[in-house]
Amino acid sequence: MPFAEGLVVAVSALRARLVEKNQLIDYTLSRESGVRGVPQAYVCAIHADGRAENGGESLSRAIILELGFACPELQVEVPNPINPDHPYRLDFAWRLANGQLFGGEHDGLEKYTNDDMLAGRSALDALVAKRQRESRISALGIKVLLFTARQRCNAEQMWGLLSAYGVP
Repeated sequence: MPFAEGLVVAVSALRARLVEKNQLIDYTLSRESGVRGVPQAYVCAIHADGRAENGGESLSRAIILELGFACPELQVEVPNPINPDHPYRLDFAWRLANGQLFGGEHDGLEKYTNDDMLAGRSALDALVAKRQRESRISALGIKVLLFTARQRCNAEQMWGLLSAYGVP
């Protein structure tokens, strides 16, 4: 399967604790050389990271890597300047050459439409909460790139966004 889809499968196995990362890597290395798909499975195993919270994040990271950008750290905590006991987490983070932390967020739209994810709030309440979170992170001097699944699926657009924000 393509790298992006393979990465989602590998990450799902890690998140479900069906396998440890070293087992996944060892398994791919134990397959006979020349067997179709083994090199691709190995690349997926190397890049698999169970910290990705959903398939959208894994697909996004696959696209980021396929476009030649640096591999981001996942689920990086940053301080919440209003409530230090509840830090924020960025889906993706890079440390730029100047030492500045830069974040990326796969902005899934389901959080505004799924009643379970809304947990009794309106879509407008969820959107306002998201905007407040963004403004508090920006108060720390951290740039955050938000992108949707539709943007992620357009390689040219995604490359332009990542480049414009200075992702290494």
